[in-house]
Amino acid sequence: MAQFFNFNEDYFGLTESEIEKNTKLYGLNIYSKNTKRAEKFSYADVFLSPSVLLMFIAGVLCFFGMGVGAGIFTILIDAAYCAVEFYFRKSADKRLAELKESTTVKFRVIRNGALKLIEKEYIVPEDTIVVQAGERVPADASILEARDLTVDESVLSGNNKPVSKKTGTVSKGELKQNFVYSGTTVLSGVAICRVSATGVDTKLYQPRILHGL
Repeated sequence: MAQFFNFNEDYFGLTESEIEKNTKLYGLNIYSKNTKRAEKFSYADVFLSPSVLLMFIAGVLCFFGMGVGAGIFTILIDAAYCAVEFYFRKSADKRLAELKESTTVKFRVIRNGALKLIEKEYIVPEDTIVVQAGERVPADASILEARDLTVDESVLSGNNKPVSKKTGTVSKGELKQNFVYSGTTVLSGVAICRVSATGVDTKLYQPRILHGL
């Protein structure tokens, strides 16, 4: 069980089988099904590039017009160019991967009785998450426990005033006081919440549909 200072309950969260089941059922916590992954280095891209093909053709022509030595020399230059391209492109991919890893925002999720850092897209409904001041909420979630929690919901309501959040309340409006919503910002306090909606099922996505964005 994950234990937290000043909170009343202990939390276990989802098991691996439950995570797999909910991921298949609800998909990733993203707002588009057409997100493209960054293209990685490909040997074919180098071999089929115009500069490499033209140099190879020039090398072949050299065999007939300038002799075997000139042809071999030209093709060796082409091979050296390919080797340099391979090195620099693979190095660039490695640096980009390291940069992405260092800048990726992760959220605290309780799973299998332990607190883990999870990327937003892998959070699923029924996950138990911990949010605190300075963080954006990664999914719509009901509040299980909260301490001095206030949230900026202007991205949904247009109202810049801090909204106090707490458990055990009933709200008549569209945005409930005992819920936090994806895309909103926690201004103060900390809370443990149970995820109710992710991705295109969140409140954040709905206005985009209504306004055709």
